Amino acid sequence: MKFSLMPLCLLLINSVAWADWQSVPEESEINFISIKKGSVAETHRFDAFSLSFSETGKAKLTIDLSSVNTGIDIRNERMKEVLFEVAQYPSATFTAEVDDVKMSELMIGDRIQRNVEGQFTMHGKTVPMTMTLKAVKLAGGDVLVTTVAPAIIDAKNFDLVNGILKLQELAGLPSIASAIPVTFEILMRKQ
Repeated sequence: MKFSLMPLCLLLINSVAWADWQSVPEESEINFISIKKGSVAETHRFDAFSLSFSETGKAKLTIDLSSVNTGIDIRNERMKEVLFEVAQYPSATFTAEVDDVKMSELMIGDRIQRNVEGQFTMHGKTVPMTMTLKAVKLAGGDVLVTTVAPAIIDAKNFDLVNGILKLQELAGLPSIASAIPVTFEILMRKQ
């Protein structure tokens, strides 16, 4: 549910300066928080995702929902089958077009913060989403893109409430929150 993910990186790049930028998986992460029993929060992650920027200024973040990692195997399987229904909806995506940003003027250590507007698709539903992202130019030329604040994924917008209720029943819990905060930190490298 931490999908907030990757699309955020898009905000920092213009179509020329960010041509063919790709996420570096081993140096990147997408996390989400679930809240059960009203106040018990747990952090989870997705282990497989990619973020890319095209020469035309388009950005796309794709999250493999079957890579959900809660630290508990049975919970991972239940989320894949009951909540995400990965057999029918294997991924979540965020797409956006990035406004021009003068990346050529960005020096090592410089930071840029932008609101990135795009479309988030999950479980067969697409909704507009705005994320506030920050990018930092690192030594060596890579750019680190992070969420400034968590993106909130509302399960109601993606017809996931019934899946949450089923998970709640299977786990014998009084409640599981339907609003999911998502954060990410993605290292981008020019290809």
